[in-house]
Amino acid sequence: MRMKRWTSWGAGEMWQTHGLPAVLAVLSATVLVCTGTMTVIHAEAAPVRMQDGQVFDPEWYGAQYPDVTAALGTDPAALYQHYQQFGAAEGRMPYAPDADLSVVPDYQRTPVMQEGISYTEIADDDDSVTFTFAGDINMDPDFVAGQTIQRYGLAGCFDAASLSAMRDSDIFMLNNEFTYSANSNRNAKKWTFQARPARAASLYDIGTDIVSLANNHVYDYGRTGFVSTLDTLDGIGMPYVGAGRNAEEAQRPHYYRAGSMTIAVIAATEIERMSAPATRGATATEPGVFRCYDPTALYNAIRDAKTKADYCIVFVHWGTEQRKTPDESQLRLAKGITDAGANLIIGDHSHCQETIGWIGDTPVVYSLGNFVFANYTRDTCLFRVTLRPSEGKMVRAEYLPLHCDAACRITMPTGTARSAALQREQALSPDVHISPDGEVTPRN
Repeated sequence: MRMKRWTSWGAGEMWQTHGLPAVLAVLSATVLVCTGTMTVIHAEAAPVRMQDGQVFDPEWYGAQYPDVTAALGTDPAALYQHYQQFGAAEGRMPYAPDADLSVVPDYQRTPVMQEGISYTEIADDDDSVTFTFAGDINMDPDFVAGQTIQRYGLAGCFDAASLSAMRDSDIFMLNNEFTYSANSNRNAKKWTFQARPARAASLYDIGTDIVSLANNHVYDYGRTGFVSTLDTLDGIGMPYVGAGRNAEEAQRPHYYRAGSMTIAVIAATEIERMSAPATRGATATEPGVFRCYDPTALYNAIRDAKTKADYCIVFVHWGTEQRKTPDESQLRLAKGITDAGANLIIGDHSHCQETIGWIGDTPVVYSLGNFVFANYTRDTCLFRVTLRPSEGKMVRAEYLPLHCDAACRITMPTGTARSAALQREQALSPDVHISPDGEVTPRN
C-alpha cells in the first residue's frame, strides 16, 4: 500500500508566477499581495513555452488585448487560459509578430504560502499522482448501508481489492450525502439521512482524503444539523468542499500541490432545481452549500482557481435520478464548466452510473452512481486519474468497476463479471473507448 504523505497547512497558498533562470533575465515578476488579491508586474515582455508546448507571451498578450486583462487581470495562467479557449479561435496572436523565438525558456509556477486558502502538499516521489473518486455514501443506521457500516465498520464493507484501490490512491474523494448530527428536527422531505458524529472518523479507514458536501441531503436536519456536519469534519481534520459557513467558504476550492503542479478541487450542486430549496445555498452571512442552479458563481470560481492551479477538478451534484444518460441541464452545465477551465468533471446524484464522455481535453463522468448508499445498487465504480506533475497534465484515466450486494458490501469483480461490467459502461459511453484494463480514452 502506498503511504499517503502530505503536509496540511490549514491556511493555504497564493501563487507567485516566474520563469526558470533564463526567464528571470527578461521576465522579472514581482507579486504584490494586498487583501487577498494578486497583481503581477513584469519588467519586460518575452515569450515562454507553456507546459503543453505552446509559445505564449503573457505580458504582450495582456497589453495587446486590454479587454482580456479588464476581465481577467494580468495573471499569466488566466491569460493563457483565455488564449486557449477563446483567443486562438478569435485570431488573437499569442506573442508579438516580431518576437525572438530563437531561445524560448520554459514557464513554471512557484507556490508561496499565504493565509486564507486551503492547501495540501502531496509527496511526489515518482512524478505520478493519482486521484480516485467514488459516488454517494450514506451512514444513516435507519437504512441498509448504515446498518452494514454499523455492524462491520466502514472498511468492513469492502473486499481487499477495492479497499486497496482507495487507500493506495494519493487522493481519494467521495460524496458525503448525509448529516453528522443528533438533531431530531428533520426537514419536511421524503428521504432524510443522518448519522452520529462519531461515525465520521471511519472515513479515514477507507483512505478518504476529502469529501464533497455539495448535495441535497447534507441539510436534511436544518441549519443545526448542517453546522454540526461542518463542525464534525473540522474536528477530525477532514477537508471538504462544496459547503461552508458562508458563500466564500462554500465556493472555496481545496488546493493540492505535487512537485511543480497544483490541483484545485471544487464541488457544487445543481439539485434541487428550484429557487427556494430545502437544502439552503450559502450566502454572504449564512451557512449552506455551493449551489450552481445559476452557474455564474461556479464558472467564476473555476476561472479564479485556474489562476492559481494547473489542473482543476469539479465534483458536481446534478442529473435526473435513475437516468443513465446525461440530461439537457447536465450537457449545458458540462460545457460551461469546461469553457470556464475545468480539466476533469466528476458527477453524482442520479443513483446510477451514467455516461462517460469527453469535451475537448476534459473527461466528464456524468455520474459515478451510488457507492455505499442503497441496497438496490449492484453496479458501482471508482474513477481514477493519474497526473504527471512535471508535465502539468493527466496521463491516464481509468474506470474501475465494482459490485454492490444487497447488504451494501462492495467487491471488485474479476474475470467475466469484470468484463461484463466494463461492457455495460462502454454501452453507455459511445464517445470514449474503455479498454479491457479499464483505461478510458476519447474516440477520435
